[in-house]
Amino acid sequence: MGHLVITGASRGIGRALALELARRGHPGLVLTARDEERLTSLATELTAAGSPPQIVAGDLGSLEAARALGRRLAEVVSSGSTLVHNAGVWPVRRELNADGLERAFVVNHLGPLAMQAHLLEEARLARILVVSAGLIVKGRFDPERTPEGADFSRFRTYCSTKLCFAVTLRELAADHPELDVLILHPGVVRTDLGASPQRRARAASQISWRSPGGRSRARLRGGSRIGRLRGRAPPTTPPSPAASASPPAAG
Repeated sequence: MGHLVITGASRGIGRALALELARRGHPGLVLTARDEERLTSLATELTAAGSPPQIVAGDLGSLEAARALGRRLAEVVSSGSTLVHNAGVWPVRRELNADGLERAFVVNHLGPLAMQAHLLEEARLARILVVSAGLIVKGRFDPERTPEGADFSRFRTYCSTKLCFAVTLRELAADHPELDVLILHPGVVRTDLGASPQRRARAASQISWRSPGGRSRARLRGGSRIGRLRGRAPPTTPPSPAASASPPAAG
């Protein structure tokens, strides 16, 4: 059966998913997040409930750290495992990481790809599930500007970087028919993703939110839906700091 790996497990949807799976007695949980203190606290809670997980702290914010996380996970998980890509960031300002790339572009796209690469090389995965967003329909990827955030927008950058990952995973699914790949929109969920307290308060007064542990009526979005989105396909390897190679056009 393999393990079940959840990224971004220390809070929000990832934490709620871990708690629910533990409640159901799901074996082989492997939880990863950047915040080791929160991750350890969650592991203690799950262990007390009778479902001790394994935890692997790691960061998707740089390519080196993401690759290192993938190598550590490959040492923990067995073949036939499921990877849930839940970690993500809604940027509030343009930030460049040590690679010279915009932070959300790395956390939402290149970092997860770099992390899962070693798991694929070691034949650890049977299934990949991506917690995406319906807002990918608003994404617009520019190969010359998006990687470095030259077209940064709090709203559009989130949409575009989530779109990049969804389209790339569609291509991965086509290249790896042995993998079961699912991309889904979780619905509108109350989390602290990218919002200041003032923005959260304003949004909460206007939207009917669901808690991360609540049931959702979200529709699943697969590759055929993403394939109809216009624009150019995102890169699946990091561009050089000086310039980004132009990727092939999306089908």
